[in-house]
Amino acid sequence: MIMQAIRPAVLAVVSMLLLGLSACEGVGSGLVAGNISADGQTISFKIANDSVRQGDIVMWIEQEGRVFCETLTDVQPNSSYTIRMHCPAVRNGTFFVHADWAESSRRRALVANRI
Repeated sequence: MIMQAIRPAVLAVVSMLLLGLSACEGVGSGLVAGNISADGQTISFKIANDSVRQGDIVMWIEQEGRVFCETLTDVQPNSSYTIRMHCPAVRNGTFFVHADWAESSRRRALVANRI
């Protein structure tokens, strides 16, 4: 999958099923996600910045065209973090975990909760 730099990276597509959890990763903007899991209303994943860039990133969940749980955090170059997002609005089904640099997604960053 080729992504343009101006578009936010879709880090993961996750389906929560009664029988388990499946995930498909995507890569973009120097950000990589993995180890995705959901436990009730908490979504956990590991995010890595494999670039030399540092600064704020904004992450959000999208499900059925609706956006939930905008979150902002600072990342350092060549570092990884475990993110836990409490997102009660997400229901069983497929949802998307997005991330982008805050300066590229200023509107989302303005309404995001900082962790």
